[in-house]
Amino acid sequence: MRLALVVALVATPGLAIADRDPWQAGTTPQSFAWPTGRVRVHYVTTTADAVLPTDNDGSGVPDFVEEAARRGDEALAAFAAMGFRAPRPDGALGGDDRLDVYLKDLNGADGSFAADTCTQTPFTCVGHVTIENDFVGYGYPSTSMALRILTSHELFHAVQNAYDGDQPIQWSEGSAVWAEEAVFPEQDDFEHLVAAFQAKPFRPFDRAGAGFGDLYPYGAGLWAYFLEAWAGAGITQAAWARCEDTGSDPPFLTAIDTELTARGRVLTDAWIAFTRWNARTGSFADGTGYPEAGRLAAALREAAIVAPGAATVIVEGFSARYLPITGVGEASRIEVSAQRPVAIEVRVIHGDATVTRVGDDVAGLTHTIDVTPTGAPIDLEVIVTSAVRGGIQQETTVAIAPYTPPPPDDAGGCGCAAGTPPSRLDLAGGALALLALGRRRRR
Repeated sequence: MRLALVVALVATPGLAIADRDPWQAGTTPQSFAWPTGRVRVHYVTTTADAVLPTDNDGSGVPDFVEEAARRGDEALAAFAAMGFRAPRPDGALGGDDRLDVYLKDLNGADGSFAADTCTQTPFTCVGHVTIENDFVGYGYPSTSMALRILTSHELFHAVQNAYDGDQPIQWSEGSAVWAEEAVFPEQDDFEHLVAAFQAKPFRPFDRAGAGFGDLYPYGAGLWAYFLEAWAGAGITQAAWARCEDTGSDPPFLTAIDTELTARGRVLTDAWIAFTRWNARTGSFADGTGYPEAGRLAAALREAAIVAPGAATVIVEGFSARYLPITGVGEASRIEVSAQRPVAIEVRVIHGDATVTRVGDDVAGLTHTIDVTPTGAPIDLEVIVTSAVRGGIQQETTVAIAPYTPPPPDDAGGCGCAAGTPPSRLDLAGGALALLALGRRRRR
């Protein structure tokens, strides 16, 4: 299992940890840094912690160690080019003030960042990184690819700690996974982890919480990836700068909201757009949303509603549900009713149809969308977005039933000759009757 884990070992503010020696007794620790580099790599050549010994260039330093230092320097240079702060210097810890990377035989995780000393306001930390010493038994295609992934991920934790050392895990780990993609896009760790996020669209993104092995916070790197494309390059750096705790300790969504406002955007609009972009990935990609969206995992879909029919789902906080509707062979009306405001998008997945929204595309308690196939039966999907930050669980019902719009009133009359069209109440009653026949409640 691939898992880059941040470890928060916070020391007493202002008190430096003098002894970082992680080695077994009897070993001879060595270190290496490129002359102009900002990373120093520490390693041993004996015991279970021994690094891979290959030295093809005959330099006297194992190639694995040299590449770890080079990839670390490349990552820090890329972060600096994107406007991020450098990690806080550690003085003489590790021999000089460069960022220290220790190569060790790890169990479970394959890398970590640990804080050595922190200040309170702002809460920033000096720390060091530990990375697996040989990646034997891990699922990486090569040790070179593993080093690119781990250095960009773990060193970004050091960058984060130059701003704020206690942001929620879906932001600290998520943006570190985004950093992998930003620095070394040739890796596929980002895509693997995004799949874990897309598998749980119903999970409230605005609520922290994760156990060891929970990959959802890592897959949340998709959020930073989205923001960079939707709101403009550099927003991740700007958001981290706004996370700095100068007394108010803003959580990441508050910091992002502030930055979006400065750019003339709104957080709720960002979240709604995010859930809609997430629907257009994998086999559901349609040429809109993410660049190369087909390479990203498809979001989890609910069991399909067979038209005419209805279903109820539970949403809460910042979350979404994707409900397919199959077998729509005639003009129909989709009615959505919620206990608290939700945003709704209806899109055609297979076939051709005219989709007409009755009312504005805004978050609300009720939504009405008319669908008219132009040929063979079609398949649709309804995207239900809960965009109420901190919102509690609520039921949202989606129902579809045949409906023929009244003819246009060309003569200026009431247009009632063709019969009185069903009222919203009649449609709602029909939807509830369908729901009573086969109510499906999803969690």
